[in-house]
Amino acid sequence: MEATRTESITEVLPGIYQMKVPIPNNPLGFTLSYLLKGSEGHFLIDTGIPAPVARDALEGQIRALTDPKDIALILITHIHPDHSGLTAEVKRIAPHAM
Repeated sequence: MEATRTESITEVLPGIYQMKVPIPNNPLGFTLSYLLKGSEGHFLIDTGIPAPVARDALEGQIRALTDPKDIALILITHIHPDHSGLTAEVKRIAPHAM
């Protein structure tokens, strides 16, 4: 059974949320993205692989936590596609993010 969007979100510390973003056809199963809520905007760390299932999961989890327009910064830890592949899609829903 596939986890619901909120079951894939863990608050690791107050205001810091870990989100499991699926990686289709990969034994790892998922990439971990993080949303850090701040008083002057939120930070998203890593976006996930460019696949529809990953895009839908990440967008759903972001929307469960906040309005995407409140994301001020997207931080990519490294350029591998499972960490950076959805950056353009996130920019589409979070147009003010840098």
